Amino acid sequence: MLNKRWQHLVLGALVLLFLGLLYAWSIFRAPLTKQFTSWSATEISLTFTISIIMFCVGSILGGKLAAKFSSTVILLISAALLFIGFFSISFMLNPDNPGQSLVALYIFYGGCCGLGVGIGYNGIMSVLMKWFPDRSGFASGILLMGFGFGGLVLGSLVSVLQAQFGLPLVFRMIAIATAILLGLSSIVIKAPNADESAELNRMAALTNKKSKKPSTTVQNIPSSRMLASPIFWIFFIWLVCISAGGLLVINSAALIATAFGVPAVMGLIVSIFNGAGRVIFGTMYDKYGRDLTVTVNAITLLLSGIALYLTAVTGSPVLLLIGLPLVGLSYGGVPAINSSTTLRVWGPKYYPANFGWVTCSLIPAALVGPMISSALQEQSGGAYNSTFLMLIVFAICAFGIGILLNRLARKSEQEALLLSNAAVSESKN
Repeated sequence: MLNKRWQHLVLGALVLLFLGLLYAWSIFRAPLTKQFTSWSATEISLTFTISIIMFCVGSILGGKLAAKFSSTVILLISAALLFIGFFSISFMLNPDNPGQSLVALYIFYGGCCGLGVGIGYNGIMSVLMKWFPDRSGFASGILLMGFGFGGLVLGSLVSVLQAQFGLPLVFRMIAIATAILLGLSSIVIKAPNADESAELNRMAALTNKKSKKPSTTVQNIPSSRMLASPIFWIFFIWLVCISAGGLLVINSAALIATAFGVPAVMGLIVSIFNGAGRVIFGTMYDKYGRDLTVTVNAITLLLSGIALYLTAVTGSPVLLLIGLPLVGLSYGGVPAINSSTTLRVWGPKYYPANFGWVTCSLIPAALVGPMISSALQEQSGGAYNSTFLMLIVFAICAFGIGILLNRLARKSEQEALLLSNAAVSESKN
């Protein structure tokens, strides 16, 4: 059984690597901008915004589908949407009709592909978390590292292919390859059966006992109750603060690097630390729990802001080489903390649906971070001092919100444990 779950993890990471190709939008944007010169920067950027929104919608929909259908059906739906999206757009991009082409890009890349990625993302995460109740942080970190590296690893390959074969053919290649991989994965990736689940839960209980972490009782809370809980909204705001703060810098990492005399490849290094942060903070969550992990993540973002601001003040590239990787680590840790907290605070029973709602924190973060960054750049005439100061503000807010989150979550866990112990005592009597 142990071999089986590791095989599932490797295959799940590979699937998410392909789904993460959605984040390689910059690779597609460059040739599209050359081909459709009448499109404004705002019009073409809207494609990625739509894809992020539809990704979150797809994640919520994937959670609802998980309550009625097997992972096989969910992954096949994801495969169908991605095939329709990429394959259709390959035939509908027509330089002679830029208006229709732009609408098609919104519908098929932004809509169909974003929705398909969200459904597949939730489907993979929901199944794999059931295989790793004892190491949910580590498992989600590995899976999310694959998702984060999709644009980095496959994006480079796509860039080479599109230069040689053209964008329409590359879209068709992606459509076919993704559909085949998801189709085959739908046959292999399955949730553990009753016997396997019992053994996995026994392993998780043994692991918790060895770790000497405080005893807690996991409550299975449906989305309706979760959305009405102050803990959810505090956690949601924490996620937005960390993510929006990270996006102030990450989206312009290469430009920031060159502005301070560092090679643009530093942007690639930030992406690597972004991926590493998912495993590091996921593993930390398993070993030390939510309280320390949430706090360390916010401190990491704060240290990055301080280092980057001192870079702007002193002009020292050495501090930049410290600050940018720290931003990547903190931002990368968010998805792993997101996944583990959803599982351990609101329970495994409704995890697919709850995870979809928590993922929606990406929408305000993706809107607020770049918007503030652009406004600050315009006001400062291209200087980054105010951007780095805003990063510090976001980090301080996240630190304070994290303290409140941990306090309320601990109180809720202690109350659940008392109720559980009282119920056990009553049943014995």
